[in-house]
Amino acid sequence: MPNKNIFCNVPRYQGHVYWDGTFGYCCVIHTADGHGYNVKSNTAKEWLQSHELKEFKQKLLGDEKLSPCDLCYREEDQGFISKRQNENLKSAIWPSEFDRSFNESYTRDKFLNIDPSTYKEWHLDSGNECNLACKMCNPYASSKIETMYKKWGMPTADTSKTLWMNHPNAKNFVKEICDNEQLKRVHIMGGEPLIQPNFKNILKQVSESRPDISFSFVSNSTKYDSDIARYLEKFASVDIELSLETVDSVNDYILEIKEYLDKNGIRNEIDIRNEKIGYKIREHSNNAIPIIIVIGNQEKENKTVAVRYLGSKNQEVLELEQFVANVSSKCLAPDMV
Repeated sequence: MPNKNIFCNVPRYQGHVYWDGTFGYCCVIHTADGHGYNVKSNTAKEWLQSHELKEFKQKLLGDEKLSPCDLCYREEDQGFISKRQNENLKSAIWPSEFDRSFNESYTRDKFLNIDPSTYKEWHLDSGNECNLACKMCNPYASSKIETMYKKWGMPTADTSKTLWMNHPNAKNFVKEICDNEQLKRVHIMGGEPLIQPNFKNILKQVSESRPDISFSFVSNSTKYDSDIARYLEKFASVDIELSLETVDSVNDYILEIKEYLDKNGIRNEIDIRNEKIGYKIREHSNNAIPIIIVIGNQEKENKTVAVRYLGSKNQEVLELEQFVANVSSKCLAPDMV
């Protein structure tokens, strides 16, 4: 009997391709273990038959925790329902009665068999090309955040340069997974697919060859394309997962400021409540907040910040770098000035 704290059904029915084309075990595991299997040079069948995938499946039937699955283990240790547990539930495997529900699961025999099989689902990462820079996002899913990281000298990958969807073999890979009669769903994530040309090409290809399946993708829904809408109408089922922080026009600039302040060790908080600016300034002044930055369309356009200091009614407008330099100098000990 598998260990209820280790077993996961994901690698047995879901196929995963990371943004660079690497075949993966799970969408939560964002990096591969150096196995070398990639959409650009390998077929899906070769990945399914690989020693590396078989070995990973076998380990999930054991009693030792796997380091790539650490995020799920941590969530469970804190009392949260992890991706691992959620996916097991889809196979009617319950954490509270694992042994009984595993044995009664209609997919029990398939889970115990680590031999190659076809995937019923494919989760495909389309990269990071995006028109927003939401605060909950990262450079691997937002090209705008990636650009900021590079500007500030922070580590990041050149995601846009190695996308598998741009490779000539992408079309062959999509054809291969669509030829699988057991395929039930294709899911796209990463960046904003609605502005990615190759997303439209892949969507068209899948809609024409497998309109009987479910198609889903993650989007901020700030763009509309009539061609994409027409392709989506062909599918038996469509799900669009909305991932959006805010539609405020200065949101990207606010995030850029926060990231820059964080990088320079300046503690800060963002107030995005739907209240008038004057009300928020008075409230924070009454709470003795030493420095208040006000950001609007004009500041975004000029790449500046409007600064108010506690006890002063005056407001000064500074470039972001100058503001950080001023604050840093004010925080130095007297013998260091």
